[in-house]
Amino acid sequence: MKSIKTKLTLCILLCTFLSSAITELVSLRVTKEATEQYAQQSMVMEAQNRTIELNGWIACIEQSVDTLSDYVVNEMDFDAFFRDKAYADKFTGQIQSILGDFAVHTDGVITAYIRYNPEYSNPTSGYS
Repeated sequence: MKSIKTKLTLCILLCTFLSSAITELVSLRVTKEATEQYAQQSMVMEAQNRTIELNGWIACIEQSVDTLSDYVVNEMDFDAFFRDKAYADKFTGQIQSILGDFAVHTDGVITAYIRYNPEYSNPTSGYS
């Protein structure tokens, strides 16, 4: 038969291992929850930052488009445009460098183009 000292030692070891296992499981669960919460917050903040950045690009492009549109409307002779289908091609040649400048100096722009109503211009009139 085992001595009381051996039984007591085994009981202490069993309790130590059991408490260590419980502590480890609780620690893993808490760490997992904290990590998931941190990852979720990080993704939300990254998405918000990207949204702000994208909205800034879009606002910049929108401002350039509005400015360019105002310029084109002010420079275009609408009477000539409605009378002469070749006017759109001539006008495009006049503003082509300005279109390119707007495209180059606007962040986020990949291309620039102008297109006319084919009812009043040649079907291929425009610039891209």
